[in-house]
Amino acid sequence: MAGRSPITSNDVFLAAAHAHRNSAAVGIVMCCKACTFSRLREWFFFHLCSGVSLFFVRWEDELDTKVAQFLRELQTNGVLVLERAKSAGECGSTALINRQAACVAWALDQGRQKGLHALYHLDDDELLWPFDKRSSAYDLAQPSRAGQVCVRFENVEAVFEFSERTSAHFSRSATSFRGWDLCSYGNGKSAALLQTGHDVYFCGPHAFCRYDENHPPCCGREKIEFERDHQAVGGCSACCGRPQYSRLGVVLHFEAPDFADWVKKFRWQVSGTRPVVDGEQLAIFPYKAESIAAMGGSRQHQENVYRKWRCLPRPSREHRYHRVSGVDVLARMLDFRRGLRSIGWDRKGRLSCRLTFPSKTTKANPGRVAKKPTK
Repeated sequence: MAGRSPITSNDVFLAAAHAHRNSAAVGIVMCCKACTFSRLREWFFFHLCSGVSLFFVRWEDELDTKVAQFLRELQTNGVLVLERAKSAGECGSTALINRQAACVAWALDQGRQKGLHALYHLDDDELLWPFDKRSSAYDLAQPSRAGQVCVRFENVEAVFEFSERTSAHFSRSATSFRGWDLCSYGNGKSAALLQTGHDVYFCGPHAFCRYDENHPPCCGREKIEFERDHQAVGGCSACCGRPQYSRLGVVLHFEAPDFADWVKKFRWQVSGTRPVVDGEQLAIFPYKAESIAAMGGSRQHQENVYRKWRCLPRPSREHRYHRVSGVDVLARMLDFRRGLRSIGWDRKGRLSCRLTFPSKTTKANPGRVAKKPTK
């Protein structure tokens, strides 16, 4: 296995314990299917240390024993709300968006009940990256104008050294990023602001909105009334901030960080039914179309396609994103880990010192005491 993650399960559980005491009332919702244990571990660790205190995860299909035990420990520490679901046979982007809509609606309702300030929608191959390492997920989720319910972040895309399989999905120093000519998507990700006094709805995978454009009848209005009201405030530009992106951070997208992950993803894509509308998506994204077609080819052809789209050499100067590198991501993870491993525990098994990770004390979940992680 090329590339070994520097993060252990105990590092994650220490970060979860810290989230009980120090973190702001900020959450992440994720719809997940068959994510590897090593990726989950780094993903939770990074976001816990970045000030996220609660995760809403909709896990589709089966859980292997190691992942199930890991998620149970996070539930015990009070940082995870887990929903199990079984995905239908239909695959492709249309089916995914429909499943994400249901997942995010559930998390928005849960987040309001729990008094969260903001809820990010991220996938298991994405990291929220504050430019200033002292900033937290809470700091990034602040409105810039009255009535705003959504803060949007530009996304940049990782490219990797070729690896058959790796446990260091996010933490390889050789990784580079490109900000233009992206393989997958290029319209950002967002955080929903839940304490503005306005309703907020899922508005596709990349934004939130004050109006429910996906299911207008659910708002108690006819579709024509919904469209009129939406247009009256300038559409999503009035509440989602399109196309204005936050200047405080970006979302790092680690699409298919190793060859095995890429094969697994696109074999599943060809295993189920695909609606006709997805043909338009494949025409827009040649990476996806060529990857799906490669599943019927030889092993060498598949590797060639993977190397073409997802691997170094590094992006050209005009496409390279210079504000973050793989060295930066690894360094921040190691800084987080160094801080965690210096923590002491008192006789009652509670944290004996406060960390200096990004955080902000809130009234949400008062008085919780962190549980010492089990070895």
